[in-house]
Amino acid sequence: MSGAESTWSLGGLSILLLTAGASFASESPQKAAPGGSYWIDARLRGENVSQDNSLDDATAITLRTRIGYETKNIAGFQLLIEGENILAIQDDYYSTTNDRSRYSVVADPEDSEINRAYLSYTGLPATSVSVGRQKIILDNARFLGNVGWRQNEQTFDSLMLVNSSIPNTELTLAYIDSVRRIFGPDSRNGKTDMSSPIINVSYRGLPEMAVTAYGYFLDFDDAPNNSHRTIGVKITGTQTLDTIKFSYGLEFADQQDYRSGSQAIDADYHHVTLEAAFHDIKAGVGYERLGGDGTYAFQTPLATGHAFNGWADQFLSTPAGGLTDTYLNFGGQLEKVKLKAVYHFFESDVGGEDYGREIDLIATRKFGKQFLAGAKYANYSADQRGVDTSKFWLFGQFRY
Repeated sequence: MSGAESTWSLGGLSILLLTAGASFASESPQKAAPGGSYWIDARLRGENVSQDNSLDDATAITLRTRIGYETKNIAGFQLLIEGENILAIQDDYYSTTNDRSRYSVVADPEDSEINRAYLSYTGLPATSVSVGRQKIILDNARFLGNVGWRQNEQTFDSLMLVNSSIPNTELTLAYIDSVRRIFGPDSRNGKTDMSSPIINVSYRGLPEMAVTAYGYFLDFDDAPNNSHRTIGVKITGTQTLDTIKFSYGLEFADQQDYRSGSQAIDADYHHVTLEAAFHDIKAGVGYERLGGDGTYAFQTPLATGHAFNGWADQFLSTPAGGLTDTYLNFGGQLEKVKLKAVYHFFESDVGGEDYGREIDLIATRKFGKQFLAGAKYANYSADQRGVDTSKFWLFGQFRY
């Protein structure tokens, strides 16, 4: 597709989003239904990808629709089921499952499937138990998340228990049987079978501080050599000085082989953040290190990877030499539009490689309670890893 055609397509999408925003803004939620509740969640998105390689620029316009229903509470039990459909309105992109590999990748394949289906029980004191296909988002989703940015989110066939009977403490225990990945049911990578216990404990009894300890024991049935366990601790807190609110985060984790995992698996993780907020303005700095030794590097295969290390998605898998990401972020609000900018400087953990730099920008606005529209941009400038890559999105989401 030519640049002019691509611009026309995304321009047309922007008009459609603004028109939809004006009409949805007057709607009011009506979710109650006899015997339970229902919802509709639709997201229309245009994505353009341009890379400095032999691939054609990609333009994808996709509509993701989810319709769900949850029964009322009957003796502590509730059943939830949610269907999902992804429709490609314009498909000049490689989804990883279609036949358009001459284009750059946009990992939003067309599909129709059961996104979530699980039974929950809340009849025990300070405890909830759920079993079935469900979302799991722990902490900031750095290790377990739903990859919510992609049209087909990541869900888990699992058993999960959440208990808060100890004051100021939340205990999450889970056992994951399989992961339904973003690539959809038609992909050979769409499902990962595993036998993985998960432990996460968060304590909030300290003044202006929270401490979380976790252990994630990932045993991959189809790739046993990749099995590993990650044990870590995270501290977050806030301090207020006059009218400025400071927030900080400190995290450390160690990753080793687990069950049949390769003995080469041995790496650690550090993440340090500091942010200051003054009214609607926020500015922060962070340093994230995923250790590597040239043979193996710290991996986060079940994370919401898009939220970390740049929105151009150049580091969803950590290079063998590891990764350090030094970043600055700045955000605020102009009228009703939320704005954010992030600058990343990427280097290897060993070997002295300067991977590249990236600038990320996003603007979003809500229209009433049901509709959100926005624009997003990522530009990765390659040095010693990858190729120059730019991505641009226009999107609108409706929830009812």
